[in-house]
Amino acid sequence: MRAYVIDSTNETVTEATYNGNHTEIYKLGSFDTFDVVTFNEYGDTVFVDDNGLIIEEYPRFFKIEGTYNPLAGNGVVLGLDRETGDSVDPKISLKELQKLVSFGLPVRLGGDLL
Repeated sequence: MRAYVIDSTNETVTEATYNGNHTEIYKLGSFDTFDVVTFNEYGDTVFVDDNGLIIEEYPRFFKIEGTYNPLAGNGVVLGLDRETGDSVDPKISLKELQKLVSFGLPVRLGGDLL
């Protein structure tokens, strides 16, 4: 099935193939553990590095318009079948997603990461 990979280091959003096995998400996102955030009315989800804030001293961030906070590290976007909970092709197109994603570095204010 179709997936999109958000690479925060290279600031790219590209299409990839997901084989349906959750272990492939780790490979696509280049992370060891993940959390999931839904970001649109279609139920499209981004799998994001759960350790993104602690892996590097100054991690890279990305934000998808529609999410509340920036996300640290890389992301893998898949769709969601709300009836079964299974991953499916994302409803959003690659071009639409590319328009919604922005990249940046963290900002520290008084020792707090913003």
